[in-house]
Amino acid sequence: MKLELPAAERRWVEFRVAETDWRSTGYDGRMRARRVFSRLLEEADDDRVAAEVHEVLGDMEVGENVVSAQTHYGPALEYWAAHADVALARRRYRDIVFGLAVNDWNIVRIERELLVNTIRIVDTPGDRARARYLLALRDLRQQKPEWVERGLEQLELVLREGKTEWYDDALFALASQLDHYGSVVVFDNNDLGLRPDYVRAAELYRRLLTESTKGETPHHARAQQALATLESPSLDVAAGTVLPDTEQELALVFRNLDVIHLSIVPVNLTTTGTVIKDVSGKPVREWTVVPRKRPQHAVGAERILLTPRLPAGAYVVMASGGGKHARTLLLVTRANLVVHASGERLHVYVSDAVTGAPLPGAHVRILDEKGAPGKARG
Repeated sequence: MKLELPAAERRWVEFRVAETDWRSTGYDGRMRARRVFSRLLEEADDDRVAAEVHEVLGDMEVGENVVSAQTHYGPALEYWAAHADVALARRRYRDIVFGLAVNDWNIVRIERELLVNTIRIVDTPGDRARARYLLALRDLRQQKPEWVERGLEQLELVLREGKTEWYDDALFALASQLDHYGSVVVFDNNDLGLRPDYVRAAELYRRLLTESTKGETPHHARAQQALATLESPSLDVAAGTVLPDTEQELALVFRNLDVIHLSIVPVNLTTTGTVIKDVSGKPVREWTVVPRKRPQHAVGAERILLTPRLPAGAYVVMASGGGKHARTLLLVTRANLVVHASGERLHVYVSDAVTGAPLPGAHVRILDEKGAPGKARG
């Protein structure tokens, strides 16, 4: 004898069978389930089964199209928002919203109102912290001052919840934002903008490292590296190739340095080996640069005009400070090299950079990637 179920129970069984078919068999089960779900929604779109169907349809889409998923989750969220069983409704609403955050791409596209509602309805510090953390990430990734301000406020509120599961995530996110982008400031023209706060960022990185061991947080190594980058000296120098009788300039980029020593040594490119590393000649110029004042841990940049100008030739510029060393090649010349590689052949054309005319008798020296002389003829 065939068992006849009441309509409500039949709908529930058909839903559960279709959902299980999809979750266990992949694409084919998904197509069969969609046909069943479509029929169930045509029969009724406002009961518990309809809410469950909408949630599963959202689950089908959430990993591929979070916007489409939210159109399906919407009716399910509305159902649970009005449900009489508050504890069950709270849990189901929370789970749907948290399920949207399956990846970084999704987080920034979660409807803000859903996260705000979740903060209001959850009843544990951990759930509140998680909802605030997701809301903070969503707002910060807009990278507009008004949204950044809201995102930073949410991260601070996560920290106030105490040592929840999301405490270290909030600490690292807050430190990273202040380090790489900054907090909101009002500029002289009254426009809002972002300015890094390296001192607070360093404080937060240090706090994370102090309060959590390597095994307790996935952010330990990155926080350690970020703090070292913020607090350690760094130095780089750049020059380039300039024509004789034109301005000659150096560019310095540095951090945590109050004094930088510079020297310039002439080199002969046709006889020197690996030029940048093997310089031993007498400097033609030496001096010290005291950079302009800047905020603590901020990256500094200085452009230095060489006066008087150097005569035509090749030079190695050496910079040092705080135990850091940097070198670069400065060429003052009208010579121009055009190199064309074809298979095992290397064609080199030497010309005047101004007129384009070839430079007869030019001495060309070719080195391989290890600095060893290459074979050439011509």
